[in-house]
Amino acid sequence: MGIFGKLLGGIFGFFIGGPLGAAIGILLGHQIDKGATQLEEDVDWSRQDRASIQRVFFDTTFAVMGHLAKADGRVSEAEIQRARAIMQRLGLSEAQRTAAIARFNAGKDGDFDLRDTLQNLRRVAPGRHDLLQLFLEIQIELLLSDGAVDAHEYQLLDRIATQLGFNEIALQHLIALVQGEGVFHQRQQHQRSQSATPAPDKLGAAYAVLGVSSGIGNSELKTAYRRLMAQHHPDKLIAQGLPQEMVTAATRRVQEIQEAYECIKKSRA
Repeated sequence: MGIFGKLLGGIFGFFIGGPLGAAIGILLGHQIDKGATQLEEDVDWSRQDRASIQRVFFDTTFAVMGHLAKADGRVSEAEIQRARAIMQRLGLSEAQRTAAIARFNAGKDGDFDLRDTLQNLRRVAPGRHDLLQLFLEIQIELLLSDGAVDAHEYQLLDRIATQLGFNEIALQHLIALVQGEGVFHQRQQHQRSQSATPAPDKLGAAYAVLGVSSGIGNSELKTAYRRLMAQHHPDKLIAQGLPQEMVTAATRRVQEIQEAYECIKKSRA
């Protein structure tokens, strides 16, 4: 059972009403903790469920990656290298990498059933919107390996997004986010100036990472930042069924989001 409610209630109660207020706050906090615990129990995300989701998420990620790479009729060397880079960045073991390559190759086959594969992913992961969003972001990252998503790739990506419950506006937003993250990461690695004020191109990429315009107010900026952090929080995604070996993808995005937010804050100081 959680203790956060009791702890918070006790602290606030003490400041408002001294020891008696603390006691009342603890009692009220206890009811909050009970409600939160019951809510967690009501959501049937058992260990067995997570194991099933993890397996399906892993297999589907690399199979669809292979299918998308073949969208224009051939798998480019850039796409192969990007797929390998993603596997390496995820820290896959030799056995896991072999399994990922096998799924990637299966996705390239002409008889690969994309619709059935995606339906299975959605069936085992109901209500896990953030997990499915990360899945799409990984696919978009692969397609951007040659700098842009071409017409054939976009058409197929749109079909995938639709089957997973994302409309075209949401898809375009995700593409912009992943593009911005890539540019921002490059600027972070190759920034020429050590000026306290970020270079305009890096600053623009930082806004793209957060999916907001440069004219946004500080309050709205913080809201956008917190929303993205919540969507990509590794612990939350693990609870939803993200395979442990793929946590690196979520962790990297959290880091990029944090750095982009700090970059923008520094420019406004």
